Amino acid sequence: MNIIQNKMKNIERISINIRNFAENIPSLYNKNVKDERKIYEDDFFNTYKIFNEELNKATDNELRKALYFCFKNYKYFLLQQYRECLLQKRINGKELDWDIVISEVLLFDNKIYDKFQEFKNKVESQYEIKINNYNGEFNKFKKCPHCGLIWFKVKGCDSVICGRRTKIRDTIFGRFKNYIVNFLSGKIRIIISENSSDNYGEDNEFYGLTPEEINENKRREIQGKVKISPQGCGMNLNWNQMEDCSEQVIKILKKDLNIDKEDYYNGFLLISEGPEEEP
Repeated sequence: MNIIQNKMKNIERISINIRNFAENIPSLYNKNVKDERKIYEDDFFNTYKIFNEELNKATDNELRKALYFCFKNYKYFLLQQYRECLLQKRINGKELDWDIVISEVLLFDNKIYDKFQEFKNKVESQYEIKINNYNGEFNKFKKCPHCGLIWFKVKGCDSVICGRRTKIRDTIFGRFKNYIVNFLSGKIRIIISENSSDNYGEDNEFYGLTPEEINENKRREIQGKVKISPQGCGMNLNWNQMEDCSEQVIKILKKDLNIDKEDYYNGFLLISEGPEEEP
């Protein structure tokens, strides 16, 4: 289908939804590997129940996200294992054709898609954006009326300059937890480490570029590279009078959590590249 699509010069782009397309072709299923398919399907759905139960108990944002990525990694390696299982399969002494193998992996991925997506959506719906600044204000994102850039006020009074910066480090207030989630032998193992941070760095405000950035721009000019340019228009603003766009920004932040938008296809496309050839 990609070959046909590339020959269509009068059509710039065609989007083919592989999952829905394959679901409409049930004859792609190979009856010779139904037993293997059943084993891997059962493995996935049993593991889904284990992760879902753990997610229901989770009360911390970062733990929910760590559970998701662990489940995603499990799914990817399960697809790999299924592919290797099919590559070792012999029917009447003959190996399975590569097209049959990859079709089976795709159909297996389709089979488990809904539950994987359900888990992902559940994590995203429960994830909360919690942002506060040095003044104790929560979720205040405002737009410059002159250039339209959106800012979050780190500290200071309501008289601000669009683009004024500070050397205070971007840090986390108080104590926070780091979660490492592993899934081994059918069990989830969670390792927790606690950290704290109160080193905010130097507090001086300025507009424009730092001396280091100016020197870097000189090097970039010689190398023909794009220069660093300061953000903001430099206009004097009153924070209280600026348009509040917190709701809009928080929606974007929740949508852009480090949860990939193309999770479903990423794993499959890597696996479908083909078996490695011997040197």
